[in-house]
Amino acid sequence: MYENTFDPLMAAIDAAAGVDVLGLHPAALLDRLDGLETAKRRLEAVQAVTICEIDTQDLASAAGFRTTAALLLFRLGWSPRTARARVRTADATTPVHSPTGTPTPAPYPRLAALMSTGTASGEQAPSRRRRRPGRADRW
Repeated sequence: MYENTFDPLMAAIDAAAGVDVLGLHPAALLDRLDGLETAKRRLEAVQAVTICEIDTQDLASAAGFRTTAALLLFRLGWSPRTARARVRTADATTPVHSPTGTPTPAPYPRLAALMSTGTASGEQAPSRRRRRPGRADRW
């Protein structure tokens, strides 16, 4: 079993959603927009690690899907383009281990670091996937 660590995150989202923005000073509105975008990008980095592990464990096949992108499309309701882009982002920014346990660094560690601080988006990931050690490329 796993521990649900999302309660504090959901409480923070509820608090942000509860702020009345009507009449806020323009600078405060822009600061809020910047903060929301930074938070979204940081969450995207956390999500990329999760998607990479889903791909590494081949959970899509176990669930009857041909690709991880197909699983994401079904489970999260994303468009095919978004699902494929998120898998590419995960692939580009997350280190993996080969079947023998040898670590393979992320191809774009700088992008991963920038995403984790919220200063870059996964939209800046490359458009091609790397081959996973020990797995055929199914794209």
